[in-house]
Amino acid sequence: MPKGAKLKQTKFDRTQSDVDELLKEHASTIEALRVKLLDEPHYDAAVHDELFVLRFVLSNGAAKAEVPLRETIKWRHENAASLTEAATGVRQAKHDAMGKLSIADLLDVTTLQDEPILVVRTGRSNVKALMDAYTEDEVVEYLNYSKETAYARCDATTRRTRRLVKMITILDMAASKISGNDRRFMRALGRSSKEAEVHYPQLLALTVPVNPPAFVNLLWGVAKHFLPQRTLAKMRFCGARDTTRQSVAECPFAGRNFTADTLCTFLGGAMAPPQRLRVADVDDTIAM
Repeated sequence: MPKGAKLKQTKFDRTQSDVDELLKEHASTIEALRVKLLDEPHYDAAVHDELFVLRFVLSNGAAKAEVPLRETIKWRHENAASLTEAATGVRQAKHDAMGKLSIADLLDVTTLQDEPILVVRTGRSNVKALMDAYTEDEVVEYLNYSKETAYARCDATTRRTRRLVKMITILDMAASKISGNDRRFMRALGRSSKEAEVHYPQLLALTVPVNPPAFVNLLWGVAKHFLPQRTLAKMRFCGARDTTRQSVAECPFAGRNFTADTLCTFLGGAMAPPQRLRVADVDDTIAM
């Protein structure tokens, strides 16, 4: 497996922190930051509350949290309309068209720990056609759409359960081909990941590639040039090589975090995949 990657990890630290304990632990830092933010034109104490600030403190530390906080408050104001659409599940027609080339969907079900699940079918996607048809900025916006939706769900669940809930990304790499790689898409993916580190702190719990191809070493080498180190550090490769034939138990992560009814059939479960993921199976000869 790729150097630095983790394969078939059987012990997952899936502890979700108690947010009330975290708020108490970081109370003085959070209060000091909120006082500093009073001069920020678009700061809203009700919206940018203690829990909002806490995520930035946890990801950046007390000394470095102010800059990304200010950047995010400004960014959220400037992109308020599109962020509201994403948070409420309103999809633009353009995004539906893009979704036929980059096959991904944020599922309605969650893991056993209430985490939102983003499934990306990398091997069924046609990222070359995506980058031919759309600009890098458009693709970055498309990739960020699901992050905003997941962020809203994580925030709501965290407030309800008082546990720090993050999202899980599953990369189904079945049918991946070396020729399907595109450096333009990797740049867009890298930009999206870097923006997420600033604007969505404490959002991603893990990324789990499933059904990795034999040439995964090559893909890992490319990814390291584009993706932030924090993103790479959260990857856990699943040992299952063909979840259409293997038991889901071959993937320790899936077995510990899903029931059969909350895992898509192409991942070894019993749940019929939603249309945005199922469309990829209509034509197995999709151009790469």
